[in-house]
Amino acid sequence: MKRSFLVILSALFLILSFPDFNFEFLVWIGLVPLFFAIEGKTPSKAFLISYLTGVLFFLGTIYWLVHVTLPGMIIVVLYLALYFGLFGLIFAYSFRLTPFGLLISAPAVWVALELGRSKFLSGFGWALLAHSQSYNLPIIQ
Repeated sequence: MKRSFLVILSALFLILSFPDFNFEFLVWIGLVPLFFAIEGKTPSKAFLISYLTGVLFFLGTIYWLVHVTLPGMIIVVLYLALYFGLFGLIFAYSFRLTPFGLLISAPAVWVALELGRSKFLSGFGWALLAHSQSYNLPIIQ
């Protein structure tokens, strides 16, 4: 129950940080509930928890694709959520090696996965976390 709450909270924080809601400050803490949800989990469980967070996040941010095609939107959401899952997998595996290395490796892995998502295979550059800061001029300048 607690883990489900953390997954939903993380997805909700991230969704609310994007345009239409514009609570861009929430992106800075949006992944924290996810970190607590996957803390101490095996890499496979961390993958599943993170994947679910990704599914909820992408359902809330690219919902507009339903106007093009419902099956297509579902496929895209399930595909894009794999990047969240990969992050959880790498995070859990890295945490087993050294918790202190995560201060550098977690942000680097996230950025690498977002870069990969926007350049390779799908080339889907929508809903990158940096996009949530589009109205936050001091941050983006």
